Amino acid sequence: MPFQQRKTWRGAQPMRHPYTRLIRLEIISIICALIIGTLALIKGFITLIFLCVYLISLSLIVDALIHIHTNQAPLAAKQVLRAILLFIFTTYFIFKL
Repeated sequence: MPFQQRKTWRGAQPMRHPYTRLIRLEIISIICALIIGTLALIKGFITLIFLCVYLISLSLIVDALIHIHTNQAPLAAKQVLRAILLFIFTTYFIFKL
């Protein structure tokens, strides 16, 4: 018997996780931070290190958004606080150098 395709309504798409975009953004920011951080360590560029830290804080913010949407407010608050502190200290170090 040949392979039969599932019959769906016109325009129907398979169901995806509701937070797929946020999860992808978090993974992309972590991967970019890893690549840029490795490059910064090899080349020795301090600006790339700061960019890497900003990408990590973006990843923390996106993780907090995922926690907010899944009704885990205490975890989201901790992640937002971590991201804000990381952002503030990194910005302070940029202006101090």
